[in-house]
Amino acid sequence: MEEDVNIIYNNFVTTYIRIFYASFPLVKIKNSQNLKPWLTKGIKISCLNKRWLYLNYRNSNNPTLKKHCKRYCQTLSEVITAAKRLHYHISQSDNKQKTTWNIIKTITSNKKTSHTSISINININDKSSTSPIDIANAFNAYFTSVADNLLIKNFSKIESTNNNDPMTYLWHNFKHCHSQIKLNNKWDQKDN
Repeated sequence: MEEDVNIIYNNFVTTYIRIFYASFPLVKIKNSQNLKPWLTKGIKISCLNKRWLYLNYRNSNNPTLKKHCKRYCQTLSEVITAAKRLHYHISQSDNKQKTTWNIIKTITSNKKTSHTSISINININDKSSTSPIDIANAFNAYFTSVADNLLIKNFSKIESTNNNDPMTYLWHNFKHCHSQIKLNNKWDQKDN
């Protein structure tokens, strides 16, 4: 069994994440909701025609094609604006602010989310518990005691080698602790 707290924690996290992703795989769901309900089949076809006209106009220097493309774009913009007005009914509404905010809510799909709770069952001291507070306290007690248990375990190893010699204890614990620090004596440096 590992004795380093960091290694134990990393093993726990990797195991937890592996189980989590195995239990809850990432599933991409295509949103089939029509985000632009005013967009009819005729407007979609007109947009494709506008794109085709623009590409032809861009590749040629024909002034009549340019004029036709601009007029088509203007007409399509007017049709789209009219379709939006017909769909959202802002101009016919009595309370225009409320209607505007309702439109914003439907466009952004701002819906109140319901918070569902997940039931977790864990064995604590051979007793099954589903209380989130008991589970949190059990995890807290375990992880706060890990460092103390490792310290007691490591200290008992050092004590078994030499009970009465504090220098041995210091040598074992601080052998490689400050190897990167280099001290300069300020009296040896000369002022310029």
